[in-house]
Amino acid sequence: MAGYDDSTGYIDAQDKIAIEHAPDENGKYDNKKREAIKVVLDSLDSAETALGLDLTSSESPEVKLTEGMGKDGSVWNSTFAETARENISGILSGISRDFRWTRDDVQIQYWLEPEKVDSGDPRASWDL
Repeated sequence: MAGYDDSTGYIDAQDKIAIEHAPDENGKYDNKKREAIKVVLDSLDSAETALGLDLTSSESPEVKLTEGMGKDGSVWNSTFAETARENISGILSGISRDFRWTRDDVQIQYWLEPEKVDSGDPRASWDL
């Protein structure tokens, strides 16, 4: 192994890079494109939680963010408030739907990518 003093068990940055880019026992390499897609997917999952778009939540964002508005509203009660609530709810619903569709598309791309690829495959050296 390369390393500061090549002592047994000493692994430096170059060794780590070599290990990460080494083929497995079948001569296959990690699919770096798949790893990059996973980074995007994880970012979308974090954003989904931060935006309150979590599907496990009991209330949708359009309900949570317009609470108290509308005909029966406790904060703003008027026909104009109801129109505003409906408009805002529609916008938030569209954002939620489009966000989830995008997240699902990225998830599908991740699932379609193989974990391992051949050495000549450009996905083996995909830039993260």
